[in-house]
Amino acid sequence: MSLVRTGDPVEAAELIASGARLQRYAHDMQVAVRSVTIPGPWLHPGLPSPLRVTAVDRPAVDVARASLGAYPAGHVDAAQAASLAEAVALYERIIAGQTAGPLIDAVSALLIDGPTETVAGALLVTAMPAAAWWDGGPWLCNLFVAPTHQGAGIGRQLLQLMIARCAEGGYERIGLSVTDGNPAEHLYRALGFARCRSVFVIEKAG
Repeated sequence: MSLVRTGDPVEAAELIASGARLQRYAHDMQVAVRSVTIPGPWLHPGLPSPLRVTAVDRPAVDVARASLGAYPAGHVDAAQAASLAEAVALYERIIAGQTAGPLIDAVSALLIDGPTETVAGALLVTAMPAAAWWDGGPWLCNLFVAPTHQGAGIGRQLLQLMIARCAEGGYERIGLSVTDGNPAEHLYRALGFARCRSVFVIEKAG
């Protein structure tokens, strides 16, 4: 099997009609860091106790285990964590810099639940190389919050932390990719992100 990425809806429809499978339809988004007003508290999230942010200093299996419940059945991104083994492989690639460039340690973070010292969320930002559609720079490769801590605005705080850290580091832009239909896009838009292209990821034989 091979993956084809295209932004052309006609080409995508032709491939699917020929027997290929649509794996993902997503929208790449970006924001100019200088266009965002960054309040001081963004660098120091007021997380509810006993949560805290740390460096990405845990093994991929700990991150993967925490991610499983963050994408329940029916979620548009549920396939990325269909099993622990698949999730471990996913986070090993991201942390090793094999997905979208090397991890930016100064921007990335883990959310830690104090009493159990377990991972409760992750903010993984990589240095995405430049491409025809992207000038290069920080790329939000993965963001999740475990179900027990969802609904408290923590995802927004992690995004704000990312933007503030990128501003502090002198980065010009931040990019990300969101699956079509993911309600998180509303949050990204609220923080200044805008679509720059839409991409069909199609799996075909050969």
